[in-house]
Amino acid sequence: MSEDSNPAATPTPCQDIQGDGRWMSLHNRFVSDSKGKEPDVLFVGDSLVQLLHEFEVWRKLFSPLHALNFGVGGDATQHVLWRLMNGELDHISPKVVVLWVGTNNHGHTPGQICGGIMAIINVVHQKLPRAHTLVLVLLLVFAVVTATNINCQAQPQPGDSNKSPVVKGHVISRQQGKTCSCVGRRNALEQNYCTCELQRQYRILSKEQKALCLKKGISTFKKCQQLIGGNRKAKKGISMPI
Repeated sequence: MSEDSNPAATPTPCQDIQGDGRWMSLHNRFVSDSKGKEPDVLFVGDSLVQLLHEFEVWRKLFSPLHALNFGVGGDATQHVLWRLMNGELDHISPKVVVLWVGTNNHGHTPGQICGGIMAIINVVHQKLPRAHTLVLVLLLVFAVVTATNINCQAQPQPGDSNKSPVVKGHVISRQQGKTCSCVGRRNALEQNYCTCELQRQYRILSKEQKALCLKKGISTFKKCQQLIGGNRKAKKGISMPI
């Protein structure tokens, strides 16, 4: 799919719904703040990136790297693409760019969302050819995200081996300092639930319950719970909470 026909890969400023120009003001502030800065790491994305500022992990781990945070709440891929093409990368040369965006692309297909992410990566490579790009997988908040993660994981790296690499990423959670990833999951049930919170849910299931769900071809935690709850209700007159 060409970028011209893909709304998720077409650079678009965010609609000024509030009528106060806050999105454009924030973009202009990022451009201004980047002048004279020498960040080692740049974070770019939506509110998941923006809110990192509020956690201790930012002060302890990322502030010493002179990291910049260019996260904007509500941004989709097309909005981040517009921002990066209009000045946010023009005055800095970070060693690493961390990209986390796509959750807000409601109404777009997995292929379109992935196309938007790849378009952003291409812009980063054009403007920052020596930077490494770390792309974080999307949190599984709706069904299309699983397909998007799989689609993007299958994409070849843009450019050749002389260009900066794309590191296909991990979901980083502040829960007990864990880092969780979809990589290396052994079966469909694990693949669908690869964030820290959902791994916690997955561990609730016993070995026998997991085997039963996989035998029935069930690869989502909720449906697995429903199956187990139905079996318990039939045997004991009770069901598991969903």
